Amino acid sequence: MIKEVDDKTQSLKLTGAEIIDLRRQIKMLQSENSLLRKRLAEEEKIEVTSIVTKEIAKMGVEELKVKIIKIA
Repeated sequence: MIKEVDDKTQSLKLTGAEIIDLRRQIKMLQSENSLLRKRLAEEEKIEVTSIVTKEIAKMGVEELKVKIIKIA
């Protein structure tokens, strides 16, 4: 009977350690996910800016004037 209790105690300790380890992994992955989302947002912003810059570079002076007047 004592052996069964010891086995169950050991099993609970191992399960507790696994839970703690999994919680650490979750926190680490959430942190990494957050960083990756920020990086993606920054890269998307840079890409949009690059596209707009290229589009503006292709426009002639008159076309730019018309666009600026429309925006204003």
